[in-house]
Order: sequence, then structure tokens, then C-alpha cells
Amino acid sequence: MKYTFIAEEYKEQIARLGLDSVQRWIDLSGRLISTGRTTKLYRLNPPAGSLPTCCAKVYFYPQWDDRIRILCRGGLIGTSRAETEFRNLQTLHRRGLAPRVIACGHQRLWGLLYTSLLVTEEVQQAVSLDRFVADSLSALTQGQRRRFLTALAEFTRRMNAGRFVNGQYHWRNILVRAQDDQFIFQVI
Repeated sequence: MKYTFIAEEYKEQIARLGLDSVQRWIDLSGRLISTGRTTKLYRLNPPAGSLPTCCAKVYFYPQWDDRIRILCRGGLIGTSRAETEFRNLQTLHRRGLAPRVIACGHQRLWGLLYTSLLVTEEVQQAVSLDRFVADSLSALTQGQRRRFLTALAEFTRRMNAGRFVNGQYHWRNILVRAQDDQFIFQVI
């Protein structure tokens, strides 16, 4: 795997753990959290004292029958989707709107993107917005629901104020953490 970014404080640990491929990352007690059409999200539990609990988003690129169509659009030879998302998350993290990125990289096969990887620090006690709505929203009082919606609107306003537009801004990509009677959001 070719890394395009590794957080400075984790370079030594990543080398020591031999994390040189997507599979080696997944082998860190990886538990599949969700699957999309072209992505899989894993919760990783690295050995104690090495890395924080983190999430790995793995992008899979299409099989050969789709590659020619996508190649014409530049989707297999340029910047990986993980690297594009990494840049966005770095900007948002500086504003307190996204988790910290630990590593980003990709693997190529004959020069074409094969898989790419984005590893972010897990946001403790946070769940995706879709899970929160399904599991917890009905238990909130009317006042708490109002605070919840106000906090989500403020979070979106802060993101937009930085002129950041997220093409994947939907409730699976928004984390929410209920803390005391407040709601804290981050985008992933």
C-alpha cells in the first residue's frame, strides 16, 4: 500500500504493526459496521498502547467490466476517493466538525486504483444519525428534540460557513453524541 498520509504521532506504530495493506488494517480485530455499494466501514480495535480505537473506510473499485467506462471519466488513474475525502476531513477537523484522520492510502494494480483506505479516530460514544433517530429520538422530550434540531442546523450552518459542500451529507455520514442535554455532531 502506498500511504498518502500518516499522522506523525502514529508513523512508528503503523510501521511496527506491519500495516502495509488494507487487509492488515482489517485484521486489527476489524468488525464490519456497514457496507455500501463500493465501500465497507470497519471498526478497528488495535493492540493496547499502539493506536486509538479507529474506523477504517475501504473503497473498492469496480471489476474489469466497468473499468473502461470509469477510466474515461478519470476514476481509476487519478486521486483516490479516500484521498479526496481525507482532504475534506482535514479541513473540517481543523474547524472541529470531523474526526481526526490517522492514515490514508491506496493500492494499485497495474497502475489502476484497486482499493483505497481512510482511517479515522473513532468518536467515542457517537452513533450515526440514522441509528440515533431509529433508536433514541422517540425517547427525547419535546424540548430535547428542539435542541437536537437546533444543534443539527447550527452544525450544518458552521460547515456551510466555511464554504464546504459535502456531496454525501446524509444521515449515515453524520455522527451524533448526546452529552448532558446537548447534542454534538461530526461529519464522516
